[in-house]
Amino acid sequence: MQNTEYNVAVEPLEAIVEYLEDRGISLAPVWQRYNTSLAELQEQQFVPFELFSACFDLGEQKTQDLNLGLNAGATISTRHWGQLGYLMLSGDDGFESINYMQRFAKLTTNSMESRFEMSGQHLVCYFKMFPEAYSRHTCEFFISAVYSLGKFMSDGHFKFKEIKFSYPNGSPVEDYERILGCHCLFNQEENKITVEQSALAFTSTFRDPRLKKVLEQHAVSVLQHLGSDDDVVRDLKTFVSDALPNGAPSLKQVCEHFQMSERSLQRLLAKHSLSYQELVDNLRSDLAKTYIENDYSFLDIALLLGYSEQSAFHRAFKRWTGLPPAKYKKKLQAN
Repeated sequence: MQNTEYNVAVEPLEAIVEYLEDRGISLAPVWQRYNTSLAELQEQQFVPFELFSACFDLGEQKTQDLNLGLNAGATISTRHWGQLGYLMLSGDDGFESINYMQRFAKLTTNSMESRFEMSGQHLVCYFKMFPEAYSRHTCEFFISAVYSLGKFMSDGHFKFKEIKFSYPNGSPVEDYERILGCHCLFNQEENKITVEQSALAFTSTFRDPRLKKVLEQHAVSVLQHLGSDDDVVRDLKTFVSDALPNGAPSLKQVCEHFQMSERSLQRLLAKHSLSYQELVDNLRSDLAKTYIENDYSFLDIALLLGYSEQSAFHRAFKRWTGLPPAKYKKKLQAN
């Protein structure tokens, strides 16, 4: 089965695009690599995290800025946080804003897993980024953006006490400490941000009880919708898998079954970094490997996957794995 599809809201992507465009840097090579365009991405609620990370890698290459993530994060506005940013801004104080960040982080990205703990006079945030092979600039971008938003809503009173990074520093430590305003350590066991509770005790300059209520209700609704999206994709995979022996269902047939427009289904799959054909191919590939491991004949596998000819299955399998089915099976047996 498929691994988790990591994504990020389109607003942070717009932040790095605007930051680099202001410096004369085009991200066209990234759009070409992912066969998309900025206009198409801006029509989506979420974009692939891999693409987001690639923007920072190209940005560093073009600008030679080893602090790209830190610098870009320090300049973003509330709108670049999307609905989470406005919700945090409308909270009563720093504690409520942190609570919103905990509850609704997935409105911005599902690529970060975090845990908050109170320890004496400190609030400690432990966090981990996914997938493992991401640009360090993405992590530094979000940390810098939190610092920037905190200072903005507290008239400059918010600050970090210490940050520990699990990876090596990509530029002089002094740069990190200058931009983030705190002591920074690297090559640590885990990522950890420590904030004194007194730094969260400020009253938000932009608190708005009525707006906060509306935004919170909307955020809850969106999270529920995101969860239902995941359910739909799971149901979609089950439907296609069950239908394969009779041939892969067309996009039109799937949409009729789920009572969705083709455009709505394509947007839903795009949030999971998939097209409909990729979903079908991935299912067929996973099932084919399982059938081979269980010693099904190649003819039976071809029929179970909805191919009218065994040769069509052989061509597809080689495209998926780089090996013909017989060589793949032989390699499995050798191991």
